[in-house]
Amino acid sequence: LLNGSTIYDAFTYSNGVMHLLGLTGFVQLYSAAINNNGQIAGTISVAPSVYHAYIYDSGGIHDLTPTVTWSKATAINSIGVIVGQNSAYHAFLYQSGSFQDLGVLSGATSSNARGINSASEVVGDSGGAAIVWTESTGMIDLNTRIPTGSGWYLQYAAGINDLGEIAGSGLYQGQQRAFLLTPVPLH
Repeated sequence: LLNGSTIYDAFTYSNGVMHLLGLTGFVQLYSAAINNNGQIAGTISVAPSVYHAYIYDSGGIHDLTPTVTWSKATAINSIGVIVGQNSAYHAFLYQSGSFQDLGVLSGATSSNARGINSASEVVGDSGGAAIVWTESTGMIDLNTRIPTGSGWYLQYAAGINDLGEIAGSGLYQGQQRAFLLTPVPLH
């Protein structure tokens, strides 16, 4: 607390030492993910209720969205590609200095990217359904990739590894359960 106000700051912890990333110029700082290169993706509050995705690297904290209302970063892959949600409540992919809106499933009004692997395959959710997105296929409802009659309804995909295995949660015979899914090849 500082003068009765809660201060939020992100940190790294390595070999028993905590290092604050620093709030310089920001109201709050939240980290969401780190890759093997030490790059961190997260969300900064640049003003009350104004949130922007950021990346932290050896050059410090970089605001990725200085011209939009808000965005949040949720994951980063091994080559520094970041995913999250933008002010349109759509999943986004950020690479090489630009944002790509990943859209929504047909009939849905929002989507969120929650995980990304080294091949830049993205998982998350849209309209209450778990999704996967690739550059070649676009957004796919993962429920269309599981056997009919399986008893599952996949609601939320949280992560994807480099083998294409997807972890998330959904309903199995009406009960909330975690899942591990290896989808049919997407390419």
